[in-house]
Amino acid sequence: MEESRSIRASHHTRSHFAFIGVPVVAVLAVGAAFVTQVAGSALAGCTLAPKTISYQLTAAQTVKPVNSGLLERGPAPPPSNLAGVVSGYIIEGHWNTLQPTAGGPLATTVIDRAVAAVRVWNAANPANPRALRLRIESGIYAPDWVKAMSGGPVTVRSSSGSTGTVARWWTAPVEAAYTAFVAKLAAYVDPIPEIREVTVGATMEFFGEIFIRFASQNAAALTAAGYTQAADIAAMESSFRAHVAFQHTTTQIDVNGYQQLTGGGSLTITQQLMTYALSIGLAHVQFANASLTSAGNTPLYALMQSYGPKGSNQASITFQTMPTIPSVTQVINRALTYGATSIELPSNPGSASTLSPLEKALDAGMLRGTSVGLQGVNTQPGVSTAPAGATGPGHASHKTTTHPTVPKLASAAANALLLAAAELATGAPASASTRGMDTPAAPITAVNYAGGGVC
Repeated sequence: MEESRSIRASHHTRSHFAFIGVPVVAVLAVGAAFVTQVAGSALAGCTLAPKTISYQLTAAQTVKPVNSGLLERGPAPPPSNLAGVVSGYIIEGHWNTLQPTAGGPLATTVIDRAVAAVRVWNAANPANPRALRLRIESGIYAPDWVKAMSGGPVTVRSSSGSTGTVARWWTAPVEAAYTAFVAKLAAYVDPIPEIREVTVGATMEFFGEIFIRFASQNAAALTAAGYTQAADIAAMESSFRAHVAFQHTTTQIDVNGYQQLTGGGSLTITQQLMTYALSIGLAHVQFANASLTSAGNTPLYALMQSYGPKGSNQASITFQTMPTIPSVTQVINRALTYGATSIELPSNPGSASTLSPLEKALDAGMLRGTSVGLQGVNTQPGVSTAPAGATGPGHASHKTTTHPTVPKLASAAANALLLAAAELATGAPASASTRGMDTPAAPITAVNYAGGGVC
């Protein structure tokens, strides 16, 4: 699928390095630090790691700011005619590329090249800096050594007829491998200021939509391989917990109506999983959806809104549009109504003059979110706010630390569930991939990044 996301800080002075719910304190002190770094050089097709840099985080700025504004949907910088209004793009982090050997070290060339390119741009354009979003992709991109676990790979099909093999992600060995991989990735990526979000990708098949199973195509094959809904939900929870390793980087979760093998889509399960993600000590959660167009998915988007800056402000919200859309103005304005702070653009984005006011509106919405307080940021990353042993239907039990529970959902969540039946009764939640689209200041924490690209 054309699933990509990216960055942002503000288009003019870029003083909008505000995190949802976080004051614009020192903005990581990165503003001055990273724009002066000219990253690694290329030698015979091999990219050296970016130079070591240092930046600082204060207690009120424990998490790097999320991307805001307009983003390219793929792993390439914006075209020159949109360079003034688009300020970020995606790193496609295929697991088989990042960790080709069993339990081995990371091969970070794809990360290092992207960071190097952004630093070159930022050094030349300090008033218009760019940032990055790292999308972890397992599914058909899982390494062969992971696919070999727990009985071997499973052949799956997308709705458009594409085929591939996936690991048995719902089994303990694969969950453990993903957790170990993410721990290494967090240690490498957390100190890189330009990488603002990292997506969860453990339970995807073809695209970054981890709730999509292509049930009509794959129910028989998955069931024969030992898949159960309870094991699937437990695996999703396990993948969320793995991302607690990111202490300074937002975890992005792409949401849809949870696709059951029988019984259609369930926003009830989606809501359970979203609430769970907010309860386990992640530094910050961003909910995303990759199917935005001029209509459809209203119950899901109302549910997302209930957690975002226009709801309980426990999370930030972002969208990727469908590959092509009827009107970029109409679609981005729709995203704004749900509290989105960033949008990954379609392949027909329009002109810079059309996009400029929309970009400013997204930035303005992000700034408005800063007055809500620190609800959306866990000031103690890794510390759970879930009740001990908290589980839901079909959820695996696990040990957690007892803390006050997260704030209850805004009433919009209940309304969203009431609306859900109309769109989800068919069992085909709207999705690009289902439409044939292949307080007080505290001691400062110093963070150092010394890239280690592997060629």
